[in-house]
Amino acid sequence: MITLEPPKECTIEITCFTWINMNRVAAGLSDGSVMVWSLSPLRILQRHPVHSTAIIDIVSGYPSDPFLVSTVSIGGVLTITDLSRPSAETTYHPNMMVSLQPNLLTWSPHLRGYASIWPSAFAGNPNLTFLPIRGFPVCRHLITVNGQPTCISIGACHPFLIAGSTDGSVWVFNILRKLSSHREKTLKLKLFQHEYYAPPVSNANHEGEEAKPRGVCRILHGFLPEPNSHPTGVKMAETQRLNREKGAKGKGKGKAIGESAKPQAKTPRQPEGEVDEEAAMTSGPGPIVLYEPQTRVTAVAWNPNVEFSWWAAAAMGSGLLRVMDVGAEPQAKRKKKDDEESQVDEEGERDDGMDSMDEDELGEEDGDVEMASDEDLGT
Repeated sequence: MITLEPPKECTIEITCFTWINMNRVAAGLSDGSVMVWSLSPLRILQRHPVHSTAIIDIVSGYPSDPFLVSTVSIGGVLTITDLSRPSAETTYHPNMMVSLQPNLLTWSPHLRGYASIWPSAFAGNPNLTFLPIRGFPVCRHLITVNGQPTCISIGACHPFLIAGSTDGSVWVFNILRKLSSHREKTLKLKLFQHEYYAPPVSNANHEGEEAKPRGVCRILHGFLPEPNSHPTGVKMAETQRLNREKGAKGKGKGKAIGESAKPQAKTPRQPEGEVDEEAAMTSGPGPIVLYEPQTRVTAVAWNPNVEFSWWAAAAMGSGLLRVMDVGAEPQAKRKKKDDEESQVDEEGERDDGMDSMDEDELGEEDGDVEMASDEDLGT
């Protein structure tokens, strides 16, 4: 019905797009500019130079704030622009960002802000952050996932975020509880873990033979909640603890209190002088781990309808699509339901016992009970 084409300029391509409303579409171009189209009538309305590199992701605040558009470039800064006043209302996060993965930018209508990957010059940063529109340069840590994040989504009817990773794990947690608390410990939950095993490579000629095996997938679920802590905060707390311990030991020996010490993660059962490798890996951005390409989670989404808003879908690189109902009934409602079921079962057992007793009494009084013969019993 409608074809949107980029301007007839050298090496200009459309890299991403987002809906502004029912008749407006905003697209990011490879030269770093944002273009707005009208679908009826079909024409170009605006074009603004926002970045100096190609835009990899663009998301509008539709439907609550449709003209607020946030863009992420391959190498640059995370920017937000008000298309109703593009020359006056624009801001950005001052930290540079290296982002090579799309689908890591989403809008939250309840919290009025964007969730994205943490602005950092390190491409393997596994942290996600929240940027409110009223304080866009001030970001808050949301979650740190295993592997590298590949896709995120926030519910349209609830403040829960679901995130996918390159190691095939899918995580979910409550953004509102994380942002509204200062030192309260929050939890994150791994919904499931997807693993893909590629078939062995064979040099045989498959012409006229059966199709090659497609590999094997495994999905694990039933994980317990984990603490949703900031790795940098954990590292700083551990450093301060070691400094206090070293200052207390060196106080009687004439050493300065608060002398710097190397941050080493230590567990209660760990011998003195050894470092817990697992805790050290979570204390900051570690090395980039390469997983099987078809193991990663490629896209996640929440159901936008109110009645089924707790249904989540996750697409995996192996070609599988998993749809889950991750909602839980309130404890009061569940307890009331269990009490009603137990009451019904007790009444059924009591009724069955009274009915059986009445039948026995009637049989004894009438004396017309027929006994089964040997032929009926098959003997």
